[in-house]
Amino acid sequence: MPIQRQVTETVTHTLTLLTLQEYADQIVPEPYKQPLKTLDEALRVHGWDRDPMPDDYCPECCGKPVEIVSFLGGPYQAACKVCGRFVIDVTGPQFGNSYVSVVDSKKVDLETDFGHRWIAGKKED
Repeated sequence: MPIQRQVTETVTHTLTLLTLQEYADQIVPEPYKQPLKTLDEALRVHGWDRDPMPDDYCPECCGKPVEIVSFLGGPYQAACKVCGRFVIDVTGPQFGNSYVSVVDSKKVDLETDFGHRWIAGKKED
């Protein structure tokens, strides 16, 4: 008769997560690479503000309200359709033909310094 025994083993894995800046440096096109900013800092790059920020507030640029894009209630992009100025949350969703992808929290540290996740720029022609 064979001897049977049960073995319990603990396995420890060490994961190295990308910082948000490292993640941004991988996904943001070269002309727009920059240190990440808070939302207030990104808005100030263009002279936009968010004070006071009621639910229906929208900054203006070139005499018109900027277009704000949201996903599941959270804004992740604002842009002026006239001059091309924009602010984007690098942790916002990315859309494909038939899918939406979000940042993988098993690969990117979404807890440390999460307030600094915005970039500001002007669309190049």
